[in-house]
Amino acid sequence: MSRIVTGTSEADINFKVILIGDQRTGKSNLFERLEEYGEWNCTITPTIGVTFLKRAIKISNKSINLQLWDISGSSRFHLVRSACYRKAYAVCVVYDITNKKSFLRVEDWLSNFREFDEFGAQIVLVGNKCDLEDERQVSYEEAREFAEKKNYKFVEVSAKALENVNYLARLIAIDLAAKYLESEKEPQREISKFEKKPKKDDDVIKLKGENEGKKKSVCTT
Repeated sequence: MSRIVTGTSEADINFKVILIGDQRTGKSNLFERLEEYGEWNCTITPTIGVTFLKRAIKISNKSINLQLWDISGSSRFHLVRSACYRKAYAVCVVYDITNKKSFLRVEDWLSNFREFDEFGAQIVLVGNKCDLEDERQVSYEEAREFAEKKNYKFVEVSAKALENVNYLARLIAIDLAAKYLESEKEPQREISKFEKKPKKDDDVIKLKGENEGKKKSVCTT
């Protein structure tokens, strides 16, 4: 797998990660929260075109830099989206658990993305707003079964409550790091399990054998 190496250390590796999905799914707020110590903004405006930020995560002795791209869900920017899809290593397709239509549109978004997928990108299905349990229209089980059938990774988050947001960033980073290590012909290693709510100020991930016995995160609000 090709990669971009930046910074002063050969261990610093950049991976482009894009966020796509319908408007009003909370995608832009999730994007802002994915930045380390990103704050909640209740008045955030819809993305115009594309915005960027970077999140660095330590995995063993390597610094994995996620170059996050928030791509507008508006049809006005379909030409911008197609250009931004190129050279993405991972894609988070975001839906709103309180809006069934946004979930049903997931495959439409991914079908468009696949036309420009160059690296066989990791796909993560992200159900946002899991704090609004009383308004839920898409069950956790339905989304999980859909993701398993398609071989996507899946996580529910709440950008507002910061539920599983750091877990999502770590999930992406450690999977991409595993692919990077494999491409370097090092022994293949299984990724570790995660605790339910990773600490906000703890961005160190260890591979299996270094950190045993932790369980995968599931949103239960």
